[in-house]
Amino acid sequence: MYKRQVPYTLVRAGNRVIAPEAPWHSRRMVPGRWGGEPLIATAPRGAPDLLQAALSEIATIIGWARAQGSRQVAVGGTSLGALTSQLVAAHASAWPASLRPDYLYLATTSGSIRQVAVDSELAETFGLGHALRRAGWTDDELSRLSPLTDPLGEPVMAPDRIVMVLGRVDSVTRFEEGRQLAERWRVPTDNLFVRDQGHFSAAVGVVTDDAPLLRLTSIMARARE
Repeated sequence: MYKRQVPYTLVRAGNRVIAPEAPWHSRRMVPGRWGGEPLIATAPRGAPDLLQAALSEIATIIGWARAQGSRQVAVGGTSLGALTSQLVAAHASAWPASLRPDYLYLATTSGSIRQVAVDSELAETFGLGHALRRAGWTDDELSRLSPLTDPLGEPVMAPDRIVMVLGRVDSVTRFEEGRQLAERWRVPTDNLFVRDQGHFSAAVGVVTDDAPLLRLTSIMARARE
């Protein structure tokens, strides 16, 4: 339902929507593995591998969309999709102009992959943080990977072209990490939707309250005028 509703809200506003599957997920699962399993099982290498592969794919998709006549291109997603999209926004300034997105939508995100891998409910469920520490990975060593996984630079688009949804009680991509990213990227108050929900409820809540998506479409519509 969620995956259908979000594109529908955007499509009925006159936008072309492309919803790619992330590497190792859904229809791109590795045979004999669960969705996303290689990301967890090969930590800490898995996140840089997945995100860097996704960056190349999204750049290609943006170029294709422009070739089909899309003058404006937004990228975005929820959870892992948001972590990927924000990395695109931070890296795209070094890309050719035709591959740079114009808008960004982030739902339930964190500015730190280390936080998600080590200090989240997800990490606790899989025992990932404990496994990494037993293998000798310290926080300092994990932080050395951040240029490959975290949105360290400035976004390629203006702050008023970024829309974010955060859950105040999110225990996977923690609220404080997302809030700090919004503050660092100077996301306007009108574009920041904070809800008293968790990681999954905040994301699914967009189905019944699509104000963040309507905000994004209105920003895009004003730019077309």
